[in-house]
Amino acid sequence: TPIPSRAGNPKFLLNTGQILAPTRATNGSAWTLIAPPGAGGGQIAVEDWDGVMWTRGRNQELWRLRSGEFEAVASGLGAGVVINFLTVDRLGRLWAGTDRGLGMWDGERFQDRTPTNAEPVVNVQKACFLRNGDMWLLANDLTGVGDDTPPAPGLGLRAAPNPFNPTTTIAYEVPEIG
Repeated sequence: TPIPSRAGNPKFLLNTGQILAPTRATNGSAWTLIAPPGAGGGQIAVEDWDGVMWTRGRNQELWRLRSGEFEAVASGLGAGVVINFLTVDRLGRLWAGTDRGLGMWDGERFQDRTPTNAEPVVNVQKACFLRNGDMWLLANDLTGVGDDTPPAPGLGLRAAPNPFNPTTTIAYEVPEIG
């Protein structure tokens, strides 16, 4: 899986949990394998705007790769939280979607940014950031089928506003009867 990089250096997350990255090695190899601690299937990874690689291990531990070394990161998301995704928005902020909400990295830990107009427990599976700064979330498995299938028109879609935007526009369709 390609890992987006602002620096333009392609990196790939392999199904083994290792990261394939370009290298400046003098041995003639153009690529190197980086193995996060506990690497294995089910890992996720993202690179922030500072070039720091973030990865979630198989057991939900959070790591970052800085200066060639992996370091464990206390996420501040709470014990037993399942991290569903890591992503970076258009302003370079690192976000984590979990089975209990949404967090944004403040430099020391993730701050809770879970929408407050939604269900008491919000399981955030995916986020999409638009060019205008809006954020769309897939939460609480709104499709009801457990995959990436979009909800069918007219199913009473719920929406959570971007906490950094004063307005929310909700597009919907009403199916014709008959």
